[in-house]
Amino acid sequence: MVIFLKRGDLIKNMYFNPEPKMERKDLFGVEYALSSFQHGLNDESTRMIIIKGLRRTGKTSLLNVGLKESGKNFVKIDVRQGPYQDRKEFLAFVIAQIQKQLKESAFQKIKKKVSGVSVGYKDFSATVFLS
Repeated sequence: MVIFLKRGDLIKNMYFNPEPKMERKDLFGVEYALSSFQHGLNDESTRMIIIKGLRRTGKTSLLNVGLKESGKNFVKIDVRQGPYQDRKEFLAFVIAQIQKQLKESAFQKIKKKVSGVSVGYKDFSATVFLS
């Protein structure tokens, strides 16, 4: 599923507060994209959701509001922040971010029921056992 935001789908008061929005009331003109995103989250046949668009059209805000309203557990990782040079460093970064968010968020409750997290790509995989 691909959701494309165009220049007209701007965030209300974006010029006064450029931070990504967390509440539906702060979004403007993205109702269809938001409902498509939420449908994709709830459709078990959806394997991937891509949110595309030009800079500053509300992609992160759409993600924030959609995930918050979904009621689902999630871990949000901004992979642009990682200091990685190759696949191993990237996977280590992802695992570290998951561990960090598990310690800091509502995932504490489910952490007790999860024994580990495994991430892999082609010939490399890494597993983190949670204590």
